[in-house]
Amino acid sequence: DTAKRLTLQGVVSDWLWANPHCLLEFDVKDDKGVVVRWNAEVSNPPDMIARGWSRKMFKPGDEVTVTLTPAKNGEPIGRILQVVVNGKTYQGMGGPPPAPSAGQP
Repeated sequence: DTAKRLTLQGVVSDWLWANPHCLLEFDVKDDKGVVVRWNAEVSNPPDMIARGWSRKMFKPGDEVTVTLTPAKNGEPIGRILQVVVNGKTYQGMGGPPPAPSAGQP
């Protein structure tokens, strides 16, 4: 649902760096203290490298703050707009585009 944005705090359970989309699994406690596993995607590795992401940027147990657009059906899945891990902020595919590299227009 691109009209909605959720910001969730959780703990990384898995990070899949693969085509066609990279997937971040993280656990979030809901209002009742029940742990809900979220699955959120970004684009493919080459697109994400251009945004400063890497294969080793998440480890199980890392605390993350994820801003995403959730699925319309209410399932705990979505597309990552931004993630904060280890004090650094990374833009997902909904964020601003990366700055051009030196020597590129």
